[in-house]
Amino acid sequence: MNNLHQIKQLLHSKAQGRRSLKAQRGLSVTELMIYIAIVGIMLGSIFSMLSTDKSRATSLNTTMSNMASSMQRAKADMGCYPKVPGALWDGTQPTATNMYCGLPGLVTWSGPYLNKAPVDSTGAQMQVPTIGDSAYVTINREATPAGGLGWYYYLRANNIPNEVIQNALQVCNGKMDATVTFSNAKCRGALGTGGTATGTFDLLVEESR
Repeated sequence: MNNLHQIKQLLHSKAQGRRSLKAQRGLSVTELMIYIAIVGIMLGSIFSMLSTDKSRATSLNTTMSNMASSMQRAKADMGCYPKVPGALWDGTQPTATNMYCGLPGLVTWSGPYLNKAPVDSTGAQMQVPTIGDSAYVTINREATPAGGLGWYYYLRANNIPNEVIQNALQVCNGKMDATVTFSNAKCRGALGTGGTATGTFDLLVEESR
């Protein structure tokens, strides 16, 4: 009887050992699954942010490229570029004051060249809500360096997150190089520094005399 009892105790002890080992293994697998899930969530968040920045950059390029094309059509009709975005969809706005050549384009205006978009109170800044609440685009002109044709007419997007600027440069120029200029690239960017995480992104419309 004693031997039988000892055998039963031995078998019971082994069964408990197997259950304990199984429980320990199950706990390790559970912990591993939780760890993998947490890492997956973190990576997913990072990829989502990167994807969002690239998507916003593509949207910004598309918006500015469409605007540049509309400006070129407007110039073909009116003889020069407007200073304000509204002149691209409102035939009353191409006054002499609102044109870079100083001559009105009211008579030859054949728009709209661009769908109407929200602007600020000055009328000079076209808002871009898909990029951010404070993001806007303006029409600009600056003198070219010595040896150039005379003027760069370009669009400038202001208050753009640095990550979006870098992705926009990649979309436009094929590389994230913020040191390029209009002399060697279609787009250029100025990243925010210090505590500022926003900068500007420019797209060249035309180099003209």
